[in-house]
Amino acid sequence: MAAERSGDAVAIAGAARHVCDAMFHRGNSREAVEFATATASRHQRDLVRSSQGLSVLGMLYLKASLAAAHAEHRSDVPGLLEAAGDAAERLGVDGNALWTAFGPTNVSIHRVSALARMHDGADAVAAAAQIEQTGLSALPRERRAAHLVDVARGLTQAGRREEAVTKLLEAEREAPEEVHLPSTDPAACRGPAPTRRRFGRRTLARARRPLWTSRMTDSRVLYLIACAAPPAQRIRTGIEKAQATGWDVCLVLTPSAARWLDEELLELAELTGHPVRTAYKLPQQADVFPSPDALLVAPATFNTINKWAQGIADTLALGLVTEAIGLQLPVVALPYLNQAQAGHPALGRSVDLLRANGVTVLLGGDGFIPHIPKHGNVDAYPWDAALAALS
Repeated sequence: MAAERSGDAVAIAGAARHVCDAMFHRGNSREAVEFATATASRHQRDLVRSSQGLSVLGMLYLKASLAAAHAEHRSDVPGLLEAAGDAAERLGVDGNALWTAFGPTNVSIHRVSALARMHDGADAVAAAAQIEQTGLSALPRERRAAHLVDVARGLTQAGRREEAVTKLLEAEREAPEEVHLPSTDPAACRGPAPTRRRFGRRTLARARRPLWTSRMTDSRVLYLIACAAPPAQRIRTGIEKAQATGWDVCLVLTPSAARWLDEELLELAELTGHPVRTAYKLPQQADVFPSPDALLVAPATFNTINKWAQGIADTLALGLVTEAIGLQLPVVALPYLNQAQAGHPALGRSVDLLRANGVTVLLGGDGFIPHIPKHGNVDAYPWDAALAALS
């Protein structure tokens, strides 16, 4: 490329951030992270010598942080944001060198965006509250609007739907094009901005009717806890089957499953009549779910089964199921795993321990039969067997 031939580190890094964007928009998030960080590392010594260099260096790290969040490499995100923050601190101001709008405020709004992408809604809202309004006001209106949409996503994930709608209306006034999705071209509908616009368009379309309504009925309450396995993509089937047998379903997703179903969360909230929960609430927040009468973990992954048996509660999903054993609630687990995973010695020990403590694990027999690796059949997933075990 011309920038590389020039030997100018600022030009090379400036071009690289646009290449990183293009890779991200094409769905190559992991490659985008590697490309951005490699370019930053290779040219950092030259880039830190000028405000323009610091600005493009910082933007490379910010682009990489969002790509890492999208690619489910959440462990990379704090380091990338810290590297961007170091560049912003050296720069010392909210600038706009080479139209980057880079500075401490831009780092802060990318932190909010990354947290929302990882479905850490409460943390995203808390991070947004720390940003000074003067810094936001100095940003281009499109950046401000995009930030407001990210805050709205965090509020939605935290169950604060009315506040989310207010933020989206603010974003719409700032820059309607950041809220609505004008293109029907599939190639233009990938990446962070189209995803953000889909969220904004769908949420505002529902603003004049309840997103969820309390089901004040005598139905039994079922917490359906879904992990990141292929049947999670058919979670609507499980919900509808449970509702047909009289259950009031509250859906809980592991963080990875939530990323798989990101664009369906609002529709799933409408289907269940409850917000979809993915993370622990803050202490001061009210619980948006009624108390459960039973729990169904489906699909239950190899990872979740083993962590559950060990008493690890590092996600809301695991916290609920570990606590359910102590509360002596009816709990059914319907695994989804392959024969190689089923052959690992840890799985048998974990299943035996869970069963010994009252959990119905439907593995083998009339439950789930492990499949040959890469040959799973989602259509054959036995939802009915799980619901029969609950009755």
